[in-house]
Amino acid sequence: MGVVKELVSLEDYLSMSFDGVDAELIDGEVAERPMPNDAHSLAQQVLAEAFGPARKAGKILARPELRVQVDPRTVFVPDYCVFAGATRDPRSTNPPWLVAEIISPSDVYSRLVYKLDHYRAWGVEHVWVIDPEQRRLSVYRQEGLLRVSKLELPDLGVSLEPADLFDEPAA
Repeated sequence: MGVVKELVSLEDYLSMSFDGVDAELIDGEVAERPMPNDAHSLAQQVLAEAFGPARKAGKILARPELRVQVDPRTVFVPDYCVFAGATRDPRSTNPPWLVAEIISPSDVYSRLVYKLDHYRAWGVEHVWVIDPEQRRLSVYRQEGLLRVSKLELPDLGVSLEPADLFDEPAA
């Protein structure tokens, strides 16, 4: 006998709160996310600092851990996302311009690729994958996950190398 999974409506999910890290809604099922570690948090902070000047200038809206509704049954919580322009409707189903996923040691590869595929199909122009454990940077394009030496958006003055994201500056 198979396991029956309880489906949750979008409205019910949006009214839920979770202990610790916010869960996601994937095809109507609530899915827990891994608890971030120190390396994950450092990468997230570096992203916030890198996009800070463009955010302060009103060019973008950038947020960590923001729920984004991909479709009526799916809500992801990317580690960091950037919207073109300075405003966003909290219930908007418009895709971010950039999504960054920071891999945690307990992340499952197939679930990551599932999310990356959905981001691209939804219209997210830039999809970044940051792997602190392997010290790898990748972009997700139509041809798949491609390893890169740096993540960059020259129009916003953002250029990040592994040392920027994974090394704590000396005091």
